[in-house]
Amino acid sequence: AERAFSRLISLDPSAGAFYYLATAEGAEGKFSQAITHFQKSIQLGNDTPNLRYILGLAYLKDNQPASGIRELQLALAREPTFTAARYALGLALLDAGQPQEALASLEQVRSQLSNNPWLWTNLARAQFEAANSQAALVTVDNATKAFPENLQLFAALAQLCLAHDQPQKARDLLENASELAPADNGIKLLLARASLAAFEPVETLAVLKNVPPAAGAPGEVAFMQGSALMLSGKPKDAAPLVASAVAADPKNIRYLSTYAEIQTMEEDYPGALASLKKAQLAQPDSSALLYEIALVNVRMGRFGDAVASCQQATRLSPTLDQPYFLLGAIQFGQGDGAAAVDAFRKAVAIKPDNALYHSALGAALLKTGNLSESKEELDRALTLDPGTPSAYLYRARWFEDQKQIAKAVQDLKTFVALDTSYPQVYAELAWLYTTEGQTRNASAAHCKYAQLKAKVKGGAQPPLLLSQLWTTVLRQAHTPSQ
Repeated sequence: AERAFSRLISLDPSAGAFYYLATAEGAEGKFSQAITHFQKSIQLGNDTPNLRYILGLAYLKDNQPASGIRELQLALAREPTFTAARYALGLALLDAGQPQEALASLEQVRSQLSNNPWLWTNLARAQFEAANSQAALVTVDNATKAFPENLQLFAALAQLCLAHDQPQKARDLLENASELAPADNGIKLLLARASLAAFEPVETLAVLKNVPPAAGAPGEVAFMQGSALMLSGKPKDAAPLVASAVAADPKNIRYLSTYAEIQTMEEDYPGALASLKKAQLAQPDSSALLYEIALVNVRMGRFGDAVASCQQATRLSPTLDQPYFLLGAIQFGQGDGAAAVDAFRKAVAIKPDNALYHSALGAALLKTGNLSESKEELDRALTLDPGTPSAYLYRARWFEDQKQIAKAVQDLKTFVALDTSYPQVYAELAWLYTTEGQTRNASAAHCKYAQLKAKVKGGAQPPLLLSQLWTTVLRQAHTPSQ
């Protein structure tokens, strides 16, 4: 066809001939040539909404999104009811990182394309990316009601939910899909991934029980089985499975970083660093890997190396919150309150709903003497999560500074109800009881302090913020969805 239309143009270089040639070239994937000839057809008078629409698609396929969006907008300016162009514009805006604008376009064609399952998927994606998760979940429910037996749709929606931190919804979708196709290993693998993301290791292992080891990507089944065992607190059982996954795909960063986490749980810190360095060879500019390297260095007491890794991670990814928090925790532990305040402020700015971050900022502000803002941050932490131990500890110190001893005692009692493993808090509680003349309570608290102190390995414990950070990190084990 391309050769025939090329010959036609030599005989009759008309708008129609260039249009047909461009169409044939586009069908062959020669988008750059097609764009040139579509433009020539327009110059010769074939300037219709449909041609602008097709030209817009050609630009998009040629990785020229701005030009593609412009052409689709031109098509719609001339024919506002052009449904295909409106839908294509919504998808283009979504891919261009403009979810609000994409959402407006997709909403306009919702009724016309309600029988298209992928309209619902892209609408939910736009809502998720526009930070309207509640609306996205409603759209997911509506999509599954409209297409109750479309396995591909269920799988796509589940993956979308996983990507946007909705593992429970993904599990629900995939459990329904698995009932429709109980022998579909692809659905089982997705369900196992969702179960891991929801921190359900028992269910993960149950789902994978009859899945062939070779199913999915190389090493994927063994990796998820090992990850589930790690989440179950069985690192020794997990290690050989994740090691076999690494052997199956030696450059897989998820496999390597998870294996490093298992090695860290086993206190094989040099081994963990070696695994993370291998992962870095595959992805040298990964701020997430630098953060994990920093965490291992913290466990080894190499705080200078940890600080350097955190700083490098924040330079690479200024919107990644964890390195800022870890950096602030180290600086706080080393007595540099002002630097810790700066780091914690950045973490809070990125994740304003994280209770531990507000607690840390409140503690650092207390250290620097900013009492008013310190109290605000500690109260904010406990409003977000009343189970944040460190917020009670540092608010107790704030109350003590203000001579409100009864309130300080109450906060310390709440702390030890949440975390019984930190000796220093019992020492502080004993002191407060003593100042109040409660000698029996003071004696009991001091005895508890002495008992716990004797159990601390090496006679020392890391600063509370670092200790709590590491506990949080271990709970948030790496899963395939991350």
